Amino acid sequence: MLFLVNNTSFRGGNYSVLRFAEYLSRRGHHVFAVVSKYQKYFSRTHQFPKSFTIIKRPGIPFLFKGFGLLDRLFCRFYDSFVLGSIIIKNNIEYIIGMQTYDGIRASRLSYTHGIPLVNFIFTTPLWIREKFPELTDHPRFIKEWNYFRMALEKTDIIIANSEMTAGKVKEWLNRNNVFVVHPGIDQALADSIPTIEKENQILYIGSLGKNLDWIIKALSHLSKKPKFVICGEGKQKKHLQKLADQFNVPCDFKGTINNEEKWLEIKRSRALVFPTSFEGFGMPPAESLYCGVPCIASDIPVLREVYGDRLEYFVENDIIGLSKNIEKVINHSHLFEKKRLEGRDFIKNNFSWNKSAERIEQILMCNYRG
Repeated sequence: MLFLVNNTSFRGGNYSVLRFAEYLSRRGHHVFAVVSKYQKYFSRTHQFPKSFTIIKRPGIPFLFKGFGLLDRLFCRFYDSFVLGSIIIKNNIEYIIGMQTYDGIRASRLSYTHGIPLVNFIFTTPLWIREKFPELTDHPRFIKEWNYFRMALEKTDIIIANSEMTAGKVKEWLNRNNVFVVHPGIDQALADSIPTIEKENQILYIGSLGKNLDWIIKALSHLSKKPKFVICGEGKQKKHLQKLADQFNVPCDFKGTINNEEKWLEIKRSRALVFPTSFEGFGMPPAESLYCGVPCIASDIPVLREVYGDRLEYFVENDIIGLSKNIEKVINHSHLFEKKRLEGRDFIKNNFSWNKSAERIEQILMCNYRG
């Protein structure tokens, strides 16, 4: 199998596809994963199986406007000659891409070499328009999604990360055969991290831009403010730092952290807050629940689908409601004991990378175009 994974941002979907690739190799498949860069998210001690080969694609640095086009032209050359050689030499049976640009690349390779095509998808332009209409009018957005749609029309197997995503994809493409594979979590790694004493902190994991100002404003209403630990990068960092100073909220910006550091932060936190407005799945709540840490999340349909009533929900942009939820979780932790146990069991039984890889195997075996 040859995976194309654009992991420059390393958001949930990008990370999931790379872990799918890794765990398919752990199940005995020879897997190549072509990535944009090797992320700090994996610790130096992370051991990949010998059947998993990560290839870092060289690229043109984006020094100023126009370098993006040069990089894409270089990528066409790289795919044709370097990846083409790998495909032939290793008898690759599946080309596997993901939205959007890598799905387009995968489609070209699939067509050239006559190999079945798989694409992962986490959203659609129609769905994005519902929440962020200003983004969907940009010419580059329109062009890229049009090309990706053409790639999906040639795709043998389309895999979404939730039932809601699959429904949106079916509506967009007018196509019924869209499969669902949930992401997993690193249960063994989480279990290897010792239980540590709780600190008076709440946690956020993700890109810096998903309504983090709600949390800072909510914390400003508390008389005894917990420390707000923020793990991730993004353009909103300076704005958030200024806001935290304005409202006198103690914030610790950790930046990008590796897996071991992530599990440590979750285990020492009293709650994880997930103030998202738009998700295809939403992984941090699963990691939080697995550690028995309550998760306070926006009340959006996809989180209800995946997690049911196992999260503490608040209405989007309801600062007072969010503040009350944080206060309740921190000051009345005994009320959540039963929910913590049930949440951990639910995640343990339903979300593992090996189960995800097994599900992908089943999909490929049952839908091979031979």
